[in-house]
This record gives sequence, structure tokens and C-alpha cells, in this order.
Amino acid sequence: MLNSMIRQAVSTRSDPFEAVRELHDALAQPRAEFTAIFCSKRYDQPLLEQAFREFFGGAALVGCTTAGEISTSGYTDGGMTGLSIAEEACVAVSDIILDISHFKPAQIRVVVEDLQNQLRQRGIEPASHNTFALMLIDGMCCAEEQVISTLNTALGGLPLFGGSAGDDMRIAATQVLYRGRFYSNAATLTLVHTVLPFRVFSSQHFVGNGEQAIVTGADPDRRIITELNGDSAGLEYARMVGCDIEELRAKKMLLPPLVVRIGGSWYARSPSNIMDDNCLKMACAIDEGVPLSIGRNTGMIPNLKRSFEAVQAAIGPPVAVLGIDCVMRRVEATSLDLGPDIARLFDENRVIGFSAYGEQINGMHLNNTFTGIAFGQSVGIERPEAGPIQPASADTQTECERLEHENAKLRKTIQVLLRRIERSMTIPSDTFSLFQNNVLLEKTVQLRTEDIVELNRKLSQELIARREVEVALTAAKAEAERANLSKTNFLASVSHDLQQPLNAARLLLGALMDEDLSSSGMSLLGRIEGALEAAEEMLADFLDVSKLEAGGFATHLSHFAIGPQLAQLEAEYAPQARRKGLSLRIVQSGAVLHTDKGLLQRILRNFLANAIRYTRSGRVLVGCRRVGGEIMVEVHDTGIGIPEDRLQDIFEPYRSLAIGGPNDTHGSGLGLTIARNFADILGLKLVVRSTEGRGSSFAVRIPTGHLPRAAGGASLPQGAAATLVGQRVLVLDDDASSRDALATILGGWGCETLAAATVDEALSLSRKRPDLLIIDYHLDEGLTALDVLDTLRKHAGQEKPVLVISADPSKDIPEQLQRRGLEFLPKPINPARLRSLVTYVLYCQAGH
Repeated sequence: MLNSMIRQAVSTRSDPFEAVRELHDALAQPRAEFTAIFCSKRYDQPLLEQAFREFFGGAALVGCTTAGEISTSGYTDGGMTGLSIAEEACVAVSDIILDISHFKPAQIRVVVEDLQNQLRQRGIEPASHNTFALMLIDGMCCAEEQVISTLNTALGGLPLFGGSAGDDMRIAATQVLYRGRFYSNAATLTLVHTVLPFRVFSSQHFVGNGEQAIVTGADPDRRIITELNGDSAGLEYARMVGCDIEELRAKKMLLPPLVVRIGGSWYARSPSNIMDDNCLKMACAIDEGVPLSIGRNTGMIPNLKRSFEAVQAAIGPPVAVLGIDCVMRRVEATSLDLGPDIARLFDENRVIGFSAYGEQINGMHLNNTFTGIAFGQSVGIERPEAGPIQPASADTQTECERLEHENAKLRKTIQVLLRRIERSMTIPSDTFSLFQNNVLLEKTVQLRTEDIVELNRKLSQELIARREVEVALTAAKAEAERANLSKTNFLASVSHDLQQPLNAARLLLGALMDEDLSSSGMSLLGRIEGALEAAEEMLADFLDVSKLEAGGFATHLSHFAIGPQLAQLEAEYAPQARRKGLSLRIVQSGAVLHTDKGLLQRILRNFLANAIRYTRSGRVLVGCRRVGGEIMVEVHDTGIGIPEDRLQDIFEPYRSLAIGGPNDTHGSGLGLTIARNFADILGLKLVVRSTEGRGSSFAVRIPTGHLPRAAGGASLPQGAAATLVGQRVLVLDDDASSRDALATILGGWGCETLAAATVDEALSLSRKRPDLLIIDYHLDEGLTALDVLDTLRKHAGQEKPVLVISADPSKDIPEQLQRRGLEFLPKPINPARLRSLVTYVLYCQAGH
């Protein structure tokens, strides 16, 4: 017994009646409000059900069968574990959902609403700080992803966790326990309102190893991968692991997990076995197009220890932890003899629970995790009580009219939200989420309409209903915002992962362009580079549109000279112009502007990319001129021009002109749309003039700024580019393809490159006194370039210039680096921009 409110129990007795009696004696409380029991499949289930009825009567037991039990003694099997919480500490309500493999979203929403209403009838308003949800589900139903996603949406932000029932290592038949009976193809849901401090958490210990494989064939409904990288999934997986496929086929639950990176975090997608046809049978959802890596084990014990330390920092030492541990972790711990260390951690943190076939937290179904809830020490207990409903004192008819008017406004707001959700869900995989949001909002409208019918009968009840609708509306708005943010984060994550190989390709191509090739070879390389540039532009455009829809751009106005930006544009676009046989002239200017430097650069890049794309012969001219108190930055071309009746159409999404050239690349059709949106955000005016068949002019008007006279741009010494020969550059990047490509292109320029994959390797190489440090912002183990910079500079002997690179589209990174006086270059890296910036950093910042 932990204290008077939370009790734990373990029984290893083989007789079901003796085991249940032992558990009951340890868990029984005068008023136990919540009781959970987890039991081995080795027991005779009819006898076990009889024992539950005899000792627990009609108590609202919840639980499931296990793949082994966990407790303060560590891993055990063949027994049962349990936990109970007294009425003084919590109020619990639960229900069972049957035929879960054919569930309907509406069915789950009805269950959630009923449980929440049961709490409200007892004077409790469930909220994320005082109520959590526990789901237990048949581990063989293969419906965890859909069920947990629907539950997470319906719960409206309540912390949610759970587990998939187990069957030891047989993987044959699993059941959940509800009110003393076992059910297959079912799930239980329990809402627990508690006065105890609590923390729902999850821990896992695998990260990517650098090499990625793309799922090119899959059967998502059956959780099967048929192809990786266009090859047989099992064979490609074996190659990546470095083992014979037959050796892996025999391992089953010891198979190394695959991991996917989303939003900067790694998630396991574990294979359960290699099938006879060399397909991979997965333990959780998968789909085509997902980039996967072989999981690198960072240590189960240290990761679990850090998770418990985070829990203690949040709620103090836990008095109990209800834990759900993946069966694959049990297998790993047994094979690596980690049992004693696990037992010590479980004992220190008062863990009770079971080994599962899968774990769930909030809207995610996971593998290879320890997931659970920790309870802190109680600090005073006050039972919530429902107060009497007070009749309204205002005139009934007047109040009815006022509330009807309020309801009309709420209806209109909900309709606008519905349209907004429909516009934001542009990805096919979001269809289910759109359906959920529509149903939830329609349900809110229906409930509100029904309440109005009852308004004249009892005004006091309507007042309560009105408050409920307001809460529901707030939850609906929050859900819409979360859905939009989730889409943006997903696109950002996918963009980051796709830009790593694209970055390597751009750099290696840049190195190859410096080789002595035939004219046909150079022509082919030029076309390849044009295709890569188009792919890079499209990725950037799609991500910008997503962030614009989510309101993800914040402006940061500053005073700056336009000269360095013009020089950067010339370095980036001159090679493109040369490949098309165009003359690109950028007239330098000493003008000082006042706006957001980054967003202005995006506008000008879109102007210049379009000018080169739509000009078949002739020239492109970029320059500045003063107009009143503003500076007009203009891009002129001798291209195909724009028909007068289409001058406004070109700013609409996907309204691009037909180019006509067989080798010309097409853009995303979003560049000018993005430029206009950025200009609107900054309050700038765009000006376009064009004559069909003769060319076009695009310009943006920007307020003038001012800089102290001493603040002038440093100039490069004559012949600076040639003096890159012999410069020693340390490259720290945990992505192998990006690191190797950087080393190749820097070596081609005559630099001595020191390439490091880890911080330890970089520290060792820094003793060779590099002249420049190039560091990827996101490093392994969750470190960033800023975390290791001071240490690297110290080992290098003095403060060396630094260039930070990253494929992360977050605008926070350049701002952090700017505050530290560091230069930043986003991936994919344009070789010309890289050479220009390396030269600038070495000869202007370092003072060579």
C-alpha cells in the first residue's frame, strides 16, 4: 500500500481464485473509485471471471490480458498486477466499445459525451489539468490508429494514454476486461477526474542512423510494407541492417525497429516479422512515401531514467506510476540482461502495469515505448459538489430573445469555421480529420438548436446549455487551429527530410560542374541542375503557402543596406542565366531600406526566378531607384511578356504562363502568389508592367532606412575566391550525404576539409586549427549548433568564424543566429551562394 488513496498489488499465484483473492486483499478500499487489473493469458478465463465476480462483485473493473506484467520487482509473467484509487482522490467513469474493428466515429463520440456528462452530473467539469483518459484495446484488432485518433479529437484536449492487450509471445488472441468479464474485438475507455497531481508521459530510445529508405510499396490496411527504395522490403531492410534475411526472419520480435522523423522527433515503426514473400509485417500504421531509417539504440535505461526525472521535476517524486511497456522492450531488456536495472528504476518510481502489443498517447499509436501516468503526492483533498441551479432573475421573454440572437451569431461562427477547415485540409490523408471536425461542429449546432426549443420551458437550463455551447465552440476552434498547425508541422518535417538528399545532390552537382567535361556533358549537367532548382523552388513554395495559411510568418523589421542582398542574388542566379544564354546584370546600390530582410529576399528571388524562366533570349536587369521617400527595387527582362488581360491573374495560385520551350522548367505556380502575400504582410506595394512579346518589369516599393555612418559592408579583397585554396574547413553534419557532398565541393575549391558526423569527432578534429566551422543546426542526441559552438571554438584555439546550415524552415533559427553574430545558409545549398558566403565569412569576418 503506497498511501491511503492509491494501492498497488502483484500476484504470481497460478490458481485464478488464489490470485484474485490476493489482489483483492491488497487493492480493496472502503470506497475504491477506480480499479485496473492486468492478467496473464495463462489463467483459465472462465474461472478467472468467476473469481472476479466473487471477490469484486459489480465493481467497475477495467483491464486486459498481457504480454507479461511489470511492477516494482521488474518484469514478471504468468501472474497479475493491479492498481486502485480511493474515492477521496478521484471520480472515475468507464464504458466499453464493442466490435472495435468496425467502429464508427459517431459511436466513439457518443461514448465520450456520455462519460463527460456523467462527470458533469457529479459537479465536475473535465479539464486537462484535472482529468485524464485511459484506453485499453484488443491488441489483435489492428484498429488502434483510427480509434485513438477519434478519441483524441472527441476528448477535446484531455490527456489520453493506453495500451494494446497482449497474449504473452503467442500473438494469437487478446482481450480487454470490463466489469469482471473478458471481451475480444473491444476497447474500454475510462475518464478519471483526480485531485492528485499527475503527468502523462512516454519514453523511447531509438533515433535514425542517417541512411534513409522510402516506402515505395505498402498495404496500409494490413500494416505491410512490400517495397523499400523500389526493392523487396525484406531484402532492402536486411541490407540496411547488415544481416542475412534468413537470420533476421528468425528473430521476429528482436528485429531492429525502423524509425520516422516528424517535427524533429523520432517515432518507431517496428517490424513484427519478415513474411515468406519478403514483405515486412509492421506493428503499427505505415504508408507509401514515408522516409524510414534503421533505429539506432541510444540506451533504454538512460532514456527511461531521463523520463522519470522529467516527471519528478513536474510533480515531485511519484507515489505511483501506471505503466504500459512495449513487449519489444521486454525482449530487448532480456536479451541485453537489463532486468536488474529496469527493476531498480521501476522500484524507485513505484511502477505497476503490463507489457503490451502497442502503446497509445494522445492521438498516436506507438511501439517500443514506455508510456504511462505518474501520480504525485496529494496536497489537500476537496470533493467537488454540484451547486443548485439558480433561476434567472431577468425578464424571461427578453432573455429568450437575447439568447436567440447570440445563438444566431454562434451558428454563423461555426459555419465559417467549417469553411475554414474545408479549405485547410488540402492533403488527401486529412479527409478523415475533416470528417471528424464536420461531425463535431454539426453536433454542436444540433445541441444548441435543441436547447433553444426548450428555452421557453426553463430559462435556467438554457443558461447552462449556453455555457456548454461556448465551451464546445472554443474546443472546435482550438481543434481547427490544431489541425492546421499539424498540417504545417507535417509539411515542415517532410520538407526537412526531403531537402537533405536534395541538398547533397545540389552540392555534388556543383562540384561536378567544376570538372573538365565535354560540351554535351556540361549541357546535360545544366539540365539536371535546372531540374533540381525547380524541385527546390517547389518545395519552398509549398511550405511557404502552408505557413501563410497557418499564420506562421512574423515580421522582424530592421534597417539594412540592399547591396549585400543584391550581391547574394547575383551569386545565386548568375549560373542559371548563363545556362540559358542570358545576360544577367545586377546594378549595385548603396540604398538603405527599412523592412523585413528575409521576406524581401523571398520576394526578389521569386521575381528573378520568373524573369529567367520566362526569358528565352536577351537579358535580365536588376536595379534600384528612388521614388519620393521610397526605394523601388526593379527586375526587368526581355522575356515573353504577359497579355494585358492577365496581369492580375498571374498573382493567383497555379496561374502560370505557358513557357513553350522543350527544356524549360516549370515552377509551382505559387511564386507570385507568395510574393504578393509577403508584400501584404509587410505593407509593401508591388508594381508590374509588361508588353506581350517584349518583356516584363516587376518592382516592389520599400521605405528608406538609415544606418550609422560607420556601419558599412565589408568588401572582399581582390582575388579572394582564388585564396580559398589551402583554407582548412571543419564540417559537422550528422547527415552522411550532406556531409560528404560539402566535403567534395569544398575540396574542389582547394579547401582542406575536416568532416565530422558527431560532436566528439568534431572536437578531435578541431585541434587541427580549422579556419572556418560549418555546422548543421540540428545535431544528433537533440543538440544544436549553439549547444556545441563554444566548446568547438575553445578546442580550435581561438574564436573562429562560423557558418550554420540547416534544412529546418523555422524562422526562429536565423534570428537566434543573428543575435549571436553568426551567418546562416538554408538547405538545399546553392553552390554559388555557398562559395560567396564562405569567402565573405573568411575574408570579411575573420579579417584574412
